[in-house]
Amino acid sequence: MKWFTKLITAFILALLAMAAVSIFMARSAQSQQQMRCMAHSLMLDFLADNYGESPQVRGLSVNNRLFEVYASQTGTWSIVGTDERNIACIIAWGESYDAVGGPTPGVTPEPEGDPT
Repeated sequence: MKWFTKLITAFILALLAMAAVSIFMARSAQSQQQMRCMAHSLMLDFLADNYGESPQVRGLSVNNRLFEVYASQTGTWSIVGTDERNIACIIAWGESYDAVGGPTPGVTPEPEGDPT
């Protein structure tokens, strides 16, 4: 009878594990559907036109993906990831952007040096 209890316990744990994986997969698929993706140049225009956001910081990840933080003078911000096909997706967004010693949101810095 002890083996039967162990079998039932193992079966219940397996069902719980499958349920957890299913919930994670469903939420992951739902998140992907809500993610807004478009060509990088369109993303730049979209964030500027709809939220007044401009690029504040950018960098390349170890897998050669471009990541950028956009922000506005009103404090909205977006984090955008761009793949090798130049498709940009909004990964996260929010409010209360606070630049710590960086450029002012919504203001494109002037190029350094003599333009002539």
